[in-house]
Amino acid sequence: MAKIGLLITKLNGGGAERTAANLSSLFDEYGEEVYLITFDGSNITYPYKGKLIDLSLGINKNVFDAIKKNIKRIIKVKKIKKKYNLDVCISFLDTPNLVNVLSGGKCKKIVSIRNYLSLEKPSFIRKQLIRFSSIRADKTVCISKNVEYDMRDFFKIKEKKLCTIYNPVDIKSLLTIEEDYTFDKEFSDYFNIVTMGRLTYQKGQWNLIYAIKDIVVQYPKVRLYILGDGELKNELEELVKKLELEEHVFFLGFISNAHKFLRQCDLFVLTSLFEGLGNVLLEAMALGLPVISTDCKSGPREIIAPNSNIKSVCENIDVERFGILVKQFSKEKNIVDNDSLVYIKQAIEMFYLDKKLREKYTTKSKMRANDFSKEKVYNEWMKLL
Repeated sequence: MAKIGLLITKLNGGGAERTAANLSSLFDEYGEEVYLITFDGSNITYPYKGKLIDLSLGINKNVFDAIKKNIKRIIKVKKIKKKYNLDVCISFLDTPNLVNVLSGGKCKKIVSIRNYLSLEKPSFIRKQLIRFSSIRADKTVCISKNVEYDMRDFFKIKEKKLCTIYNPVDIKSLLTIEEDYTFDKEFSDYFNIVTMGRLTYQKGQWNLIYAIKDIVVQYPKVRLYILGDGELKNELEELVKKLELEEHVFFLGFISNAHKFLRQCDLFVLTSLFEGLGNVLLEAMALGLPVISTDCKSGPREIIAPNSNIKSVCENIDVERFGILVKQFSKEKNIVDNDSLVYIKQAIEMFYLDKKLREKYTTKSKMRANDFSKEKVYNEWMKLL
C-alpha cells in the first residue's frame, strides 16, 4: 500500500482540480492511502476520497503577501510529508508544483502539467518557474503526448524527466448515472448540442455561439446548452442577446452531476483554442455522444484520431475514426473566422441530418472511452510510483 499525497489549490471549478479529486478516488479504490492537500478546502464541489488536509491561509492581499503565504505552505507541506511518511507527492498547477519541489522530503516528487503551456505565452519569470519545478521533480507527468513534446521543446526539459499519463474516465460510474436517468421529454423535439467547460478565453465558446446563429436559420430545431461558469459568462450572455439566440442558446452554469444532463443531448462540441487533453470529450464519449472538436493543441487529435500523425493540422473538416475534427479558430476573441465557422457548421449539419452517422459514432465513442478506463490509468501511475 502506497502513501500518496495529492497537492492542489482547491477542489472546485477547474479540470486540474477535478483530476486531483478523481485520482484520490482512484487510488483509494485500489487500496492506497491517500492524503488530499489543498490550499483552500472551502466550497468543495468535486467528490474525493482519503484524508483532506486544508492549508487555507486566506485571500492574498498583494504579491508580497502571496509569497509569504507560499513560504508558509512550503513549511507545512514539508511537515505533512514527514508526519504521514508519504511515498510520493503529486502536485497539479504552477504554485502547488513549486511548493511540492521546494518542500523537499524523502518522498518522490511528481509534478503534473495539465495544459499546452507555451500557448498561454508565459512570462519569462513564469517560464523559468515552470522549468525549475520540472527540473527539481523526480518526474513530470503530462496530460497528453503533445503536452509532453511542448515541455521538451519549449521548456527544454529532458525526455527522461517526462512521461504521459492520460486522465481516467470512470466509465462504470458514468454508465450507472445513465441507467438511473429518467429522460426529460422537453428535449425530445429538438436536436440538442452541448458543450461543457469553464467560460474562459481558452474554451472559445463564443465561436460556437456564432456558429449556432448560422445553423438555426436553416435548422430552427437546434439548441445549444452551455455548462460551466467563468469570467466570460456575462460577455457570452450579452452575445447571445445581441444575436437574438435566447430561444436557442441556454446557460446552465456549473452542474455538479452534469453527466445526467449530457446523456440527454445528441452531440458534444468542443471549441477550445488550446487544451491539455480535453477530458470533457472523453466523458461525453463514454456516455455515447458523437463528438466534434477543434484540432487544437493538444489532446483532441490524440483522442479522436489516435492513429494520425500527432503533428497533423486540420485545414477544414477531418472525419476521423472516433469523431470529427475541424480547423482551429482564430485565437483573437470574438473575431468571426469565416472558414472555421463554415467548417464547424458543416460538421454539425452532418450529424443533424444523418441519424445513421450519429448511431455509428455513438458506438465509436464508447469504444474509444474504454481506452481511458481507470484500471488502465491506475496501472500506469503505479508503474511510475
